Amino acid sequence: MKLFKILSVAGMVFFLCLLVKTDYSVIAQKEREILILPSEGTIGDTIRVVGKGFNKSTGDFEAYAAIILSSEEATTDDDIDSDVTVYEFVAEGVLLNENGEFDISVEVPAELNDGADEETVHVGTYYVYVCHYVINVLAPRISAVAEFDVILGNITIEPDRGTVGTSVKIIGTDFFSNEEIAINYDEMDLDIDSGDTKTDSSGEFTAYVTIPKSNAGIHHVAVIQLGNEVVAEFFVEPDVTINPTSGESGTQVTVLGTGFSRRENVVIYFGASEVAEIPTDRVGDFVATFSVPELTAGLYKIEIDDGENIQTAKFTIISPPELPSLEPPIMPAVIEINRLAGNVGAEIVVSGTGFVKDGTVTIEYDNEVVASTNTDARGIFMASFNIPISAHGGHVMKISDDLNTKELTFTVESEAPSKPNLLVAGPVVAEQDTDILLDWEDVMDDSMPVTYELQVASNDSFSAESILLEEKGLTDSEYLMDSSKIKFLQPRSSYYWRVRAVDSAANAGEWAETVEIKIAAVTTMPGWLMYTLILLGGLFIFFIWYRFHQAEKRSNQKEPRSQGE
Repeated sequence: MKLFKILSVAGMVFFLCLLVKTDYSVIAQKEREILILPSEGTIGDTIRVVGKGFNKSTGDFEAYAAIILSSEEATTDDDIDSDVTVYEFVAEGVLLNENGEFDISVEVPAELNDGADEETVHVGTYYVYVCHYVINVLAPRISAVAEFDVILGNITIEPDRGTVGTSVKIIGTDFFSNEEIAINYDEMDLDIDSGDTKTDSSGEFTAYVTIPKSNAGIHHVAVIQLGNEVVAEFFVEPDVTINPTSGESGTQVTVLGTGFSRRENVVIYFGASEVAEIPTDRVGDFVATFSVPELTAGLYKIEIDDGENIQTAKFTIISPPELPSLEPPIMPAVIEINRLAGNVGAEIVVSGTGFVKDGTVTIEYDNEVVASTNTDARGIFMASFNIPISAHGGHVMKISDDLNTKELTFTVESEAPSKPNLLVAGPVVAEQDTDILLDWEDVMDDSMPVTYELQVASNDSFSAESILLEEKGLTDSEYLMDSSKIKFLQPRSSYYWRVRAVDSAANAGEWAETVEIKIAAVTTMPGWLMYTLILLGGLFIFFIWYRFHQAEKRSNQKEPRSQGE
């Protein structure tokens, strides 16, 4: 009986060793972890699931796992089917490599119907679980958990800023297919002027709406489908119209304003003189009338100010015709500009008088044409453009109608962007030949877009000879060092990385703090050595039992002699 128990225990130990493929490197194995890239998306999107710290495949044993998507929240203490009953297998039989890692792309399903309960995927938070296979049978215990957010879709509005009455094109993608849509503006229903009122079979639509009367600032445009909504922002800009735009002193001028601040007093200035004051209504509209002051002939600026928003217009005072001549006086070419310094992307408004009548005015920035417009019958024009990507400092702006030429200097700002805030805490510890994700927060700057420079070096001084990897012009605020980029990293060694932001005006910010990258080597026990140790252990247990059994027999043989004596 004792021999049977000992052999049973030895057999169970041997079986468990074969089952788990004992590898002493597993004892020091890091905690299981999965990463979802990206962490949100729509139904039908392809996402990456990256895992590490799982069972390792060896030359004699291949380890597999399954990836499961569920709407039910669970932990690594829970089981599939008993604790999680609504789920879908998005990947089965995923091979785990010799490091216990995997990297696979899967598709976000529309239905969860592999469990006891079924469910249609909707907008909200879902959970990605990983379970191991044990001898081709899926073990129900959850090994790792990550979250994934299913979003309704995406909308783009063109343009995303403008005045009241602007026609806006709304483009939607990744919505539910063949379903009605509704459009709200600040929670107010908007009529769809033209385009689609429901999505097509691909979940896409294009619709056109008109921006209603509303005050200046940010407003929310929402597309609603099946009770879910996707929101974008539209910035209302104030706008003024004056009538007439020219006349003699004393002419009655009407100013119509839209999109100003709600219920605020608007002050109107003609040149340096205040000529009217009137309150706006609840949507920022007003109508005002004033008389043109007694001033000499020329082009004057009308300024409309509600305390937060300022709009300008132009009025030309003309002198009464001198008899017998009916020709108006010839005025010299004059240029006015709203600013001469600013950031890349700043809106520039240029107006002028005294140019060729019914002609064409061209505006150049560093010898590149950025705007072109026509003059009216009086030689007056107005044009606008945005400062293109250009280095900080002075740039020549030329305004010409081939007869009259004016040159101005615009100065692009030289303030460097802020230092990136790192999202990867240091030091970064990774095994050799594994991907390393370097992540940091987006940097915002006046001169957008911002790009990034990243360096990896063999010491933290980042001397020229120590730099091993340098990337410039990165548009994303993260960088994945895959096996093709980290082949120079050696085990049991330390390296260092840093990143900085560069704006569109070529202003380079400070480097973020330096973070250490530690490379650890992975060692595994050969299969022959493992089986040798198991065999020696079994022989040792049998030897101990045999010696114990022989001693017991000798003791039993001596006891009868003692009784006879």
